[in-house]
Amino acid sequence: MRSVYILLTKSDTYFSRFIHRMTDDEFTHSSIALDRELRKVYSFGRKYPRLMWPAGFVKEDVRSGLFKQSEDNKCCLYELLVNDDVYDKIVAVIEKMESEANKYSYSLTGALHCKLNKEYHKDNKFFCSEFVSDILVKSGAIDLPKASSLMRPIDFTQIDDLNMLYVGELKDCLI
Repeated sequence: MRSVYILLTKSDTYFSRFIHRMTDDEFTHSSIALDRELRKVYSFGRKYPRLMWPAGFVKEDVRSGLFKQSEDNKCCLYELLVNDDVYDKIVAVIEKMESEANKYSYSLTGALHCKLNKEYHKDNKFFCSEFVSDILVKSGAIDLPKASSLMRPIDFTQIDDLNMLYVGELKDCLI
């Protein structure tokens, strides 16, 4: 068995605060990580820490940039055990997306539809929790309670197959 990790966070950016005001959710961002040390973390978000746009597929560095500025903010880390075949599928999808990162963009329309509980998906466009959900479903890692385009970061807290490893400040989660 192998592990993949789901990292839920909330930063101090305007967009994160906007999402929080709209949803009242404790977490406003989700990422998928391939290692417990959180060195291989992927999501959909800002490509440049100081600019909201452009946004799309990103390999995140939780030790610098926006994460460093928000290291006192609360986070939650979950582990999902998967077999070797599923893990390999997850890695393959992420590596392919990483090699074609310029083809992907952030789906603001999808995020708005998610808030309205209306399914919406456009090829090569994702918001953070849709991306994480899509990878988990397409790899066969897990069945989700709703469509990927309706998953919000907070929804991961309700999935029984995920094992919570940590909840607290981001800086204390890093090993």
